[in-house]
Amino acid sequence: MNREPKSESGFMLNWKILSIFGMVVFASAAGAFHWLTAPQELPQANQHTTLRPVAPSLTVTSDDAIPAADRPATPMDEYRLLLDRAEDYLQSTEGYTATFIRQVRKDGELLDREQVAIKIRHDPFAVYMKWQDDDGQEALYADGENDGKVLARRSRGFFRNTIKLDPTSRMAMEDSRYPIYELGMLELVRNAKEALSACPDIDAIGCEAEPAQFDGQPTLRYTITFDSPELQPVYSKCVIYFTIENPMPLQITSDGWKEDGSPQELIEHYHYQNVQMNPGFAPDEFKPEHEAYAFRR
Repeated sequence: MNREPKSESGFMLNWKILSIFGMVVFASAAGAFHWLTAPQELPQANQHTTLRPVAPSLTVTSDDAIPAADRPATPMDEYRLLLDRAEDYLQSTEGYTATFIRQVRKDGELLDREQVAIKIRHDPFAVYMKWQDDDGQEALYADGENDGKVLARRSRGFFRNTIKLDPTSRMAMEDSRYPIYELGMLELVRNAKEALSACPDIDAIGCEAEPAQFDGQPTLRYTITFDSPELQPVYSKCVIYFTIENPMPLQITSDGWKEDGSPQELIEHYHYQNVQMNPGFAPDEFKPEHEAYAFRR
């Protein structure tokens, strides 16, 4: 699918279209957790699965708990194995529904937190969003459909009719850091892998890994720190929570850098709640004609 940026003319609106995420995570792990090397059977894409992972032991295993040949050689190897498993699992699924919460800093300003009901389909990629704390705004994007545009609609106001936006246009990204086709946990994992490969000195990345309760379930929390903008120009610190069985990233909170090179407070916060995997999407789930959507009204 060709997703090259295109020029966009039109209105300069304060349009809160959420075109998001591809959040780049840079991390390594500490200790060889048993679940990383244990055999993993992935559910089929047509299974209806609610996210309620059952955790094995969260303690770091002893040296003889895992055969030496199967044990990651370094913490970074361990983290890369985690990313591989997360990617394998997520791309094996149909997709998911969730409540998505985000807050970002853009152009130096920390924007308001937003809460959005989302549906994501992995292949072909599609996403539907409905804002929960706004005026009923909706957004729909599907690879290869609607001329490659984002369909956006507000429920009231002058621009309450459906409009089409280029995903990378200033209007579509006015309150967002990333285009809509980079939304989701799968893209997050892929970007994390690319970011690790591009880092000039992976050994200089600080990392702490520990078990943590998050959203009522056991997770692994990674805290990643960078010494300087030269090592990582965007992020000074990142905290990410991964589910354990069928690993996926439920939340990422990242800090950035100030102009003088000192760490800055929050620049990105992304949180997936109430995740339901493989919900069994209807054939028209990502069509503007869907009866539950208001794009054609």
